[in-house]
Amino acid sequence: MAAIERPARVALVALGADGKVLHSRDGRSGERGGSLPGGAQPTVLTAISPTHLLAADVGELVYESKDGGRSWKVLHRPDHEARDNH
Repeated sequence: MAAIERPARVALVALGADGKVLHSRDGRSGERGGSLPGGAQPTVLTAISPTHLLAADVGELVYESKDGGRSWKVLHRPDHEARDNH
């Protein structure tokens, strides 16, 4: 597990070392929310809300998802370009 965040009293969001996003209401069972694009190796997750997520990877890329991790946009990359990744 790369990171676990609790953005609301009734929600947990986890980001696995493989880049998969998981959502859970009780911490025991959950559902998959998607994955970071292109085999990214995540290092951190911040859940602003259950659907608005920020993540960073070992390549210094920063990603944003506004749909619970189903799709991601690159917010920052070392060369400072931004593009959509679905």
